[in-house]
Amino acid sequence: MDKPDLDPVAAANAAVNAAQKTLSELIGQRDAVTAREQQLSAERGKIAFAAHGDCNTKAKTRLAAIHRELPEIGSEVASFDAAIDEAQTRVASAQQQHRREVERERRSSISTNCSLTRTPPMRHYASISPPSSRLTSARNGCVRSPAAPAGTSCARR
Repeated sequence: MDKPDLDPVAAANAAVNAAQKTLSELIGQRDAVTAREQQLSAERGKIAFAAHGDCNTKAKTRLAAIHRELPEIGSEVASFDAAIDEAQTRVASAQQQHRREVERERRSSISTNCSLTRTPPMRHYASISPPSSRLTSARNGCVRSPAAPAGTSCARR
C-alpha cells in the first residue's frame, strides 16, 4: 500500500526538522572531538617536561602518541566545520522552501476561499462622449491634415 503523500507545507516542514536535527548532531560530534583535542593538549602540557627535561622514556612514548593524534583530531575538527557549514546551508534552503510552500498555500486558500468575485471591466461607453476624429485617426496611424474636410480619408504615416 502506498504511503499517503504529505501536503507540501508538511513535507517542507519535515525537511526543515530533518536538516536541523542533522546540524545539531554534527555540532555535538564536533564538540566531542574538540573536547578530546583539549584533553590531549592538557595532557601534553603535563608530560612535556617529564619527556624532555627528565628524559622519561614512558613520557616520551606517550608524548609521541599525542603528537600523532593531535593533527588527526585537528583535521577531523576541520572536517566537521565544513560539514556544519553545509548543514547550515541546507537548513536555510529548507526553511526558504518551507516559507515558499506556506506562501503558496496562503495564496491558494485566498483565491479558492474568497467570496468576492471579479467583475469584468466596464464596457458601457454610451455615456462617454466619443473622441474627436483627430484623436481616433491618430490612434489608427492616420494623420489628417487640418485643412481636410471631416469626411475625407487620411494618409498613413
